[in-house]
Amino acid sequence: MSKKGVSRITGNASPKVGEATTYTVADWYTSTPQNHRNPANVTWELFKKRENGRFTTTNIKKTGAGTFTFGEVAHRHTYRIEAYLYESEGEGASTIEINPQPAVIPRINKVELKYVDDTPGTTFSYTEKLIASAETTNLAGQKLKFSLWEDDATGDGHNSGNLLIETKEATVSRQGTATTEFMLTRALMQKAMQGETDPGKLEFYVTVEYFSHNKHATDNVNVDNPLHTQPRPQPRPQTNHRPSQPAQNPNANIPPRAQNSPAAEKPQSQKEEKGILDNLTNWWNGLDLWDWGEARGTVQPQQPPTPQAAGGRTVSIVQESTVEDVIDAYFAKKEFTKKTGEAAGTFDYAIGSNNNKTSTDAEKTRIANIILAKQSVRGLASKKEYTTLEAIKAGLTKDVYNKDEKVTFQTFKLGEEFKKVNSAPLDAKLYLVAKTSGLNGKEATIVMKEKDGLIKGSADAVLPALQLTEQEMQAATPTSGEVPGVEKTEFKGTVENGLVKIPIHLRPKSAEELGEWQKKITKGKQDGTHRYTVKNPFTISGDLDKIAETIEKKSNEALGQSHRVYKSDIVPLLRDGASYNASNSFEFPKYKREAELVYLNVQAQGQKQHNKNFLKADGAYFVVGKSKEIIFPLRVKPENDLEHKWERNYYWAAAQGANQTTFRSNRGGGTRKHAGRDLYTNPETAVVAICKGKVLDVGGFYAQTDQITVLHETNDGRKFVIRYGELAPNSIKLKAGDDVTQGLELGVTGHLVGITVISGHTIYMLHFEHFTGEKGYDLTTRLTTSDVPFLRRTDLVDSLEILQEGYRNTFGEDTGDGQLFTVEDGREAIQELYNKYKDSKWNWKWEGSDTEVEVTGRDLVKIVEKMYRLETAHFGSKQYQNCGTGGMEVFGTAPYYGWDSTLFTEQPVGTWSAFEGAGLSGAGGNAQVTDKKKEFVKLPSVIAGMEYKAKYIIKYNGKYERWFNATDTTAQSAYRTSLVNVRARFLDAIE
Repeated sequence: MSKKGVSRITGNASPKVGEATTYTVADWYTSTPQNHRNPANVTWELFKKRENGRFTTTNIKKTGAGTFTFGEVAHRHTYRIEAYLYESEGEGASTIEINPQPAVIPRINKVELKYVDDTPGTTFSYTEKLIASAETTNLAGQKLKFSLWEDDATGDGHNSGNLLIETKEATVSRQGTATTEFMLTRALMQKAMQGETDPGKLEFYVTVEYFSHNKHATDNVNVDNPLHTQPRPQPRPQTNHRPSQPAQNPNANIPPRAQNSPAAEKPQSQKEEKGILDNLTNWWNGLDLWDWGEARGTVQPQQPPTPQAAGGRTVSIVQESTVEDVIDAYFAKKEFTKKTGEAAGTFDYAIGSNNNKTSTDAEKTRIANIILAKQSVRGLASKKEYTTLEAIKAGLTKDVYNKDEKVTFQTFKLGEEFKKVNSAPLDAKLYLVAKTSGLNGKEATIVMKEKDGLIKGSADAVLPALQLTEQEMQAATPTSGEVPGVEKTEFKGTVENGLVKIPIHLRPKSAEELGEWQKKITKGKQDGTHRYTVKNPFTISGDLDKIAETIEKKSNEALGQSHRVYKSDIVPLLRDGASYNASNSFEFPKYKREAELVYLNVQAQGQKQHNKNFLKADGAYFVVGKSKEIIFPLRVKPENDLEHKWERNYYWAAAQGANQTTFRSNRGGGTRKHAGRDLYTNPETAVVAICKGKVLDVGGFYAQTDQITVLHETNDGRKFVIRYGELAPNSIKLKAGDDVTQGLELGVTGHLVGITVISGHTIYMLHFEHFTGEKGYDLTTRLTTSDVPFLRRTDLVDSLEILQEGYRNTFGEDTGDGQLFTVEDGREAIQELYNKYKDSKWNWKWEGSDTEVEVTGRDLVKIVEKMYRLETAHFGSKQYQNCGTGGMEVFGTAPYYGWDSTLFTEQPVGTWSAFEGAGLSGAGGNAQVTDKKKEFVKLPSVIAGMEYKAKYIIKYNGKYERWFNATDTTAQSAYRTSLVNVRARFLDAIE
């Protein structure tokens, strides 16, 4: 009988401990039905090699995602991973033998209390020093936190109700040791007596913590207390002996409180409850695997042995008594960039050409790299998903793929990360983040303060901003009307998992006040006046503004870099028609060129009040500035801008492939694709650096033009490579290794010799390419390669997004209607919609019928395509090109503009307005408006609009005609009739 299911898997046979490693299906047995070859249905099982040489199951099984993380002692053992669709085979290419490798993990190995002569201490005297010592691995140069506690529990072990006496920090030496000392003073001893039932003899211990890592504790040491004069009570029965046999109760590691102590009267704290779970979790984490949650309830754990320090002395792990602290605070942006390895689903990709061979691993790698670079695959990030090269290779199950054949591969979830930013422009949306320890569930208050008071006028002034809800944070800011958010000077949030994350809008509520802030940040702080003396007599004759610009320019040249003057202060001093002689002078304000610097104050109340400042040091302040992270690479708008010479036919910001200037347009008769965006200019127009960076390369480029390649890095942490191509020969004066500043002239635009760009015209241009840096921030891997279809390095991306950012920052406006949706976007959306609904069925009164019939997913998608075609002039209307829909008229406020929020799969990104055509208005739809523009909802993708229509039809049990008119049955009938002769060509092409 022929085998079915998974025939081969791939992945790392030597994973590092602590790192998530993903294994993928590489091939299927030929007898496996095509519709069964779905990686999402595959079972991944982990086996362990026992002492007798046999592999037996660990009871860890996963469905869909073969991602495993091996624990600290796993490198001592051998494992086997197997993937199967139906049943385990136990051997062969569907298994991989795994030998985990040890990882470099920071750890605290040993903690001791010593006398001053470095010998181990057991009993100390009043006024004596306790020397606390920690031996570590891989923590050299790091700070450890030493905390001294008084133990009110009897017997061995430590208790979350114990009293924190004092906390100190010490730095780990190159030898891996850190030490500090605690002096047993009168005040310390009196504090330690609080709540102790036997104050005549106190017991102390020290915990050592590397921030959020587990704390290690010393044994208890005794201190005779001369401050106590009462007779010592009779010995109490011991209640906390360690069991001689392993305990089955996970609470066994949580010692009882001292009898009759104040702590014993308190209810069990959340920390202690958490400690019960943490002790069990920590024991599991010390075992072979960190995937223990997958086997919970299957494997019965035994009580772990108590860890032993060198010399046989006990080193307890104290998880439930975290030392309180506020560790850090900063501004951040939330990004879904964390590659979790957690399965999300699958993605169907349609092959775009014929005869793609994938019979060898090298061929699969080549095709998988091409697929990975596709915009549709990169677009997974918009759904908070990603895929990997190995996952795509696993989906290539045939030896040859032809055009439109489908490849199905695994996708994974992207997790959220709050990435610190060092600067942002005014009016930005950000998060205030505070990182804490031991304060979960407590409220923290964050206050923004100015360093020099550029906005508020005095140093350390509190800076207000708008606190947002998470929904307001994600919504587009309205271009008019009231701005969402509540203006506050104190921002409060609850600590969860050690973090406080508060969304804010970095601006005041009032638009007028925002304008004042912007003026102050633009100009800087006024610092005296500047006197300009006329050198050459002149008369103003209609050129007042130009004269003021000249005075501004000459004054700023004289002032140098420290100060600036502005034309707006000069114009009021000049009179049109007046004459000025060499003896005349003008005096006007000068401004010190300084940034708006902000730091954060954080307060939190736990066992004590915490009050700390962060970012308050030279070089550490957060910068609120007028300076934009990215500017446009030209000081003027391109000649192929919408409002300029070449307009839409050569519009640089149009959709991919829409015209020859755009990314992915055909070159060489379709043998390759355009790798950048072309910005047409007047002859030899200056090209400038979009932000700071370092030159990587200068040289010849294409058709007798030059290029300069720059590694850029923004203040908000982005890093990428830009190639500025098709510059005039020898116009580049920089060389590799030179630093560049934002706005620095790199060269001038050139034209291609021997190439006709537009018949009858000589075209000068900048060719602009963007590489993410995933393949390196240097040119070890060349930018120009043989990789199809772009013949570029595989980290090439469309440069549109970064150019649009620069365009907004430079010219103060968006690029307009350039990001147009295309017919191809419609085709891809229908394919995606079909993939989602093809197996669905409903019983509806369909097509105006009075009786219920079975309606398939294909029927649903067919109607959606017909509706789109009717309403978009077959994907050609301006409304479709700009909005991605056939017409969703605005009748409410942002973010959903009056439409049902539950039916959106992606939130609208704004609105678009235009005079409306007659359309179907005469047939009973919304009446045509001719005296003003109508506003329509703009979506981020065509599939978002199609999904809305599909979910709308499902919501109303197949009555798609409601879309046209919700109540008029005559209008509904007319709408159904209008769809009869419309062909769903995209769906018809799908077999």
